[in-house]
Amino acid sequence: MGIGTHNWNLLAGRIVRPLLAFCLLLLSGTTVAGDFAFAQTTVQPDFRFLESTATLTPEQALQALQQTPVQAVGDEGIDIRNRQATYWLLADLRVDSDEARVDRILRVKHLYPKFDRLELFLFADGQLVDHQLNGESVPYSQRPTPGLLMAFALRLESGKPYQLLISTNSRLPQALAFELESPVNFAASAGQSGINWGTFYSVFLLTIILALIFLIITRDPLYLYLGLLISALTLTQGSYTTYAYWLLWPESPEWQGSAHLFFIGVTILCGPLFTRSFLDTAINTPRLDRWIRANSLVGLIAIACALALPYQPAAIINNLSIVVAVIPVVAAAIICLKNGVKTARFFLFGWGANIVLTLAHIAHLRGFLPYSDFIQLAPQLGCMLEVLSLVAAIADRSRSDQLTKQQALSDQGRAIEALQHAEKELSQLVHQDPNTGLANRVILKDSIECVLQSRDDDLTAALVLVKLKGLREINNTLGHYVGDQVVHQTTRFLQEQIQRVPASNRIALTTGPEDYLASMQGITFAFLLQTRTLTECEALVQQVQSSLPPHITLNDITLDLSTGAGIYRVSTGDNAEHIIRNAFVAVERAQKNNKDIVTYSDDINPYNARRLALISELRKAIETDQLAIYLQPQLDTHNMSIVSAEALIRWNHPKLGFIPPDEFIGLAENSGVIKPLTRWVITNAIKTIAFIHKRGHKIGLSINISPKNIEEVDLTQHLVQELKRFNVAPHFVTLEITETAMLNNPALATQVLNQWNQIGLSTSIDDFGTGYSSLSHLKKLPMSELKIDRSFIMDMNKNDDDMMIVRSTLDISHNMRMRVVAEGVEDENMLHVLKKMGCDVIQGYMLSKPLAPEKFLEWLNQTNYQVGFYQPEQTRRMH
Repeated sequence: MGIGTHNWNLLAGRIVRPLLAFCLLLLSGTTVAGDFAFAQTTVQPDFRFLESTATLTPEQALQALQQTPVQAVGDEGIDIRNRQATYWLLADLRVDSDEARVDRILRVKHLYPKFDRLELFLFADGQLVDHQLNGESVPYSQRPTPGLLMAFALRLESGKPYQLLISTNSRLPQALAFELESPVNFAASAGQSGINWGTFYSVFLLTIILALIFLIITRDPLYLYLGLLISALTLTQGSYTTYAYWLLWPESPEWQGSAHLFFIGVTILCGPLFTRSFLDTAINTPRLDRWIRANSLVGLIAIACALALPYQPAAIINNLSIVVAVIPVVAAAIICLKNGVKTARFFLFGWGANIVLTLAHIAHLRGFLPYSDFIQLAPQLGCMLEVLSLVAAIADRSRSDQLTKQQALSDQGRAIEALQHAEKELSQLVHQDPNTGLANRVILKDSIECVLQSRDDDLTAALVLVKLKGLREINNTLGHYVGDQVVHQTTRFLQEQIQRVPASNRIALTTGPEDYLASMQGITFAFLLQTRTLTECEALVQQVQSSLPPHITLNDITLDLSTGAGIYRVSTGDNAEHIIRNAFVAVERAQKNNKDIVTYSDDINPYNARRLALISELRKAIETDQLAIYLQPQLDTHNMSIVSAEALIRWNHPKLGFIPPDEFIGLAENSGVIKPLTRWVITNAIKTIAFIHKRGHKIGLSINISPKNIEEVDLTQHLVQELKRFNVAPHFVTLEITETAMLNNPALATQVLNQWNQIGLSTSIDDFGTGYSSLSHLKKLPMSELKIDRSFIMDMNKNDDDMMIVRSTLDISHNMRMRVVAEGVEDENMLHVLKKMGCDVIQGYMLSKPLAPEKFLEWLNQTNYQVGFYQPEQTRRMH
């Protein structure tokens, strides 16, 4: 049997914490072993130096140092600052020994010297007797001494005076000092250096290996990102300290010149992967998450510059890239820590320590801090602290996850006990369904009456019925026992999902404060909700529906679990019986049309006298032109100009007066009148926009298309015919289609939308957010525009959830290269907020209510906004 993820996390926590202690021990051991310093049984020659921007021969430099007053070199050497100059150092050298010839090593004193060129000239009696070349521009195989240290091997005659002349230049500011020591002491120094650096990089290597092991075990990508980040940090430090040069590419000085800039770019590239996974920035800091993701591009730029540009401009861009990359990472860690993500403290400490110590090293390079071994080693110590902190952070997170899971298991146990206790009490109640133990119709009616007596003016109650499909077939095929088990399982699933509905939206039954579900007729379940809008109510019901499992397994038999839901919103004058009856009309309609949810309206009630009369009246209204086209303007927020209008249909009945579009459009869809109605709208809308164009206002027009129209094979032909008839270019017309229309028959919708796109018509997703789109499908469609439903816009300044939905919709749409229209904008403040968020177009009463064509034309002539800015190619999504 495999080991579960929980056990691996426990194992990881138990291994990572000892690893942290071991790494700290190695670090302390490295310091005790010599603090990266060398034995002091050496002699420091007494040098003088000359800084020259002129090109000198060794003889000329020797003469200048002998004749011209120059500066003496102190114990810490000279600071090489001028990249354009050559520095010449001169020392008198004499070694007295019992042996005729003496071997000595002249070694650069400071840690990991990075001089481009070091050239030694040894003079005796005014004659050049030795010449050696060293530095980063020299492959290791051609250097005077083997190993990592930068040194020269001298063969001297005992008692003979020599003049030691050294020239150097460097592209990096650094200190230069030398020590003269015996080969034995040099070997000891080289060995100690190897031990120190080997220990340092062993910590990194060990951490990388363990990260890979845990990646294989847990398959958690966090360990992959950790391994990549530490590998990049290791190569960055290795290339900067020349350790990687000596070990990995000793014969490639041209690569060493830009290696550490290259690996800094790689570190910037890998950093966002670990940061986003560890801090979960997409949830904890969504704004900074976009910046952190952009760091990958910054890393690629730094890598490209390191490979393509000369060192100095590449270094400047590299330094700027570090600043750009570090700011959002540190800011995200601070925000996460402030929001209670405790493991962020290790992350913040590691990055903070690395930044501070690296800045200290840079300050030394710029001349603000004097040289010291600590300052020289500051980047390595900072990098080590960061690695150890990241290891500690992962250990702490593993421990935190372990405690959280233990708490979750404990909470789950208590919840099960409470549920069992509640079921035991419920079984003792008189008014319950004998099969499920739920409250029955009597209790539901009492609960509805209580709701009617205590209605909240800000909230509207709704009765929701959920009906099982196919239970009769199960009973007939497998027996009533299996059917009862299906009902019991469904009861449990529904209770669990209703408990997840926000407490402010649930209405408890009169049987108790924790009872929400009732049973009707054995296969129909009921519960009560209260919401501000119908859209919010439908979204909650859809949440419950979509969370139900698609299948139930009973005794090794897998059965489909399918349900339909009906919603009835309580209105003034309702009573319990009327509410229940209408809810049953809605749920029966859902089952009949194979829909997940149907909301009651009079036009779906087959017994509604008004509905029956309106079907005949609507046909007559279409034939006699009783309908009218109204226009509502749309404002482009980028240039504050009126760019288009939505065509809205109005019906003012001679006897019944104004009939809302929601009533007769639904009636048309369900009675077969939708085809002639849509044809009338298309013809008159295009005719209207042609009228507007002739009056000098070149604006676009949006026309709503019913889901039923998608199935009409001649709809596209009618569109083309009317566009030609009224001489209107296709790109001025946008066809608005709901999410449901595209998802009911995706293949057909794709075919039709592609035809429209080829013609030049734009398409828009209408009322986005009220349905349940598959983004993976929508992104494949040639959509130009997305309209956010007014229910999210109107309350977004008061509702953080609505604000987040709007912001996320804008991000998704712009990433899919669609412009976004916000409906229901009521005031200037809402316009300002949407414009700041990047919304492209707004529509609502802030601009104007829907107007008849003549009134709309007057409004265009009087408005202070610019009119007619329309560039469809900028908003059309590319495919």
